[in-house]
Amino acid sequence: MYLADIRFPRAPSAAYLTFDLRADHANVAHARRRVRAHLKRRRYDEDTCETALLLVSELFTNAVLHTASVTIGCVVRQIGRHLRIEVRDEGGGAAIPEPGPAAVGAVNGRGLMLVEALSAAWGVARDGDGQTVWCDLRNGNGTR
Repeated sequence: MYLADIRFPRAPSAAYLTFDLRADHANVAHARRRVRAHLKRRRYDEDTCETALLLVSELFTNAVLHTASVTIGCVVRQIGRHLRIEVRDEGGGAAIPEPGPAAVGAVNGRGLMLVEALSAAWGVARDGDGQTVWCDLRNGNGTR
C-alpha cells in the first residue's frame, strides 16, 4: 500500500446499486441514467449496458403504469455470471400478466415479452407490502 492510499483512501466501488425514486414516468430516464453510470463504473461492456437499460426501462415503466405506488425501488447486482435487475413497487395494482402478444396497433403490451426474450430468467416475488419483478441478464458479467 502506498502512503497516499493511507492518507487519502480510495472509496470502495460498490458491487451493487440500490435506489428509490418517486413513481413518475419522468423518473424512468433518471433510473436509466443511474444504472448506466453504475454499469460503466463497474466496466460492463456496451451490449450488456444497453440491454440492462432496456430492461430497467420496461420494469420501471410497468411499475409506474400498473401499480398504485408512490415510490419504486431498483437494485442492480451481480449474481454469479448474471446481472440481476430488481424493481420493487408498493403494490396496489393488477397482478403481473403472463407475457404474450400485444393487440395489433397497441402502443403498450410488449414489455414483458422483451423481458422474457432478453433475460436468462425472470419472475415476481410478492409480499404484503408490494412486489419485486426481477430478471437475470444473460452474460451479465462485466469485462473487469
